[in-house]
Amino acid sequence: MMRMSFELEPKIYSAYPIAYDSILKKITEDFHLSESRKGIHMSDCIYCLRKVYYNQTNYLSPTPKEVKYFVRGIALQDAILQKEPIPIEKDGIIFSPDYWDGKELLELKTTTMGRKRMDEGNFPKGWIKQIAAYCYALGISHGYLLVFILNDYSNDILPPYRLEFSEKELLDNWNEIVYNKSILEDSLKGGKLPLKTEEDWLCNDCRYALRCKHDEEVRND
Repeated sequence: MMRMSFELEPKIYSAYPIAYDSILKKITEDFHLSESRKGIHMSDCIYCLRKVYYNQTNYLSPTPKEVKYFVRGIALQDAILQKEPIPIEKDGIIFSPDYWDGKELLELKTTTMGRKRMDEGNFPKGWIKQIAAYCYALGISHGYLLVFILNDYSNDILPPYRLEFSEKELLDNWNEIVYNKSILEDSLKGGKLPLKTEEDWLCNDCRYALRCKHDEEVRND
């Protein structure tokens, strides 16, 4: 019997299934994304201080896009490292390296940036500050960055990079983080919004963007 040749031509259009909201809700609940985390964390002191302030004082649940990024990071972390990060604290700052066995520090990142940029060491400043802060807090001088380039289908799916710092670099970076922590604490205690971050690119997908813009206008009046 001859096989018939045919093509499927379904009607395709954007639509949300009934289960869509339920799935997002379950993810949000399972990972406690509908509530602000307690304490001041390392990443709080590296990126936008205003977002941390809003998270602590008038929290908004993450957008579906933020949930997607979060799930992507957690899924990759579980698949590759297969280890739950253990929170550590230094100088009142909480941090959770993706992998630390007492000898080696590994931090996992996902990106759509090109391999060429990665090989040139042109990493986002936040990545470098984060690893430097981990190194200082753990008493080591270097750490490894494992980058999963999402649009790279070559054999080298997970290129590792070693970042080594001088004592001065580690201390200067840590002092800046501690300084930002003090700003956050003063802002939270006094109910006063921190100064606007210089990293405006963070505003693009921020759930607090409209609120922040309004508050900035009020501040400048």
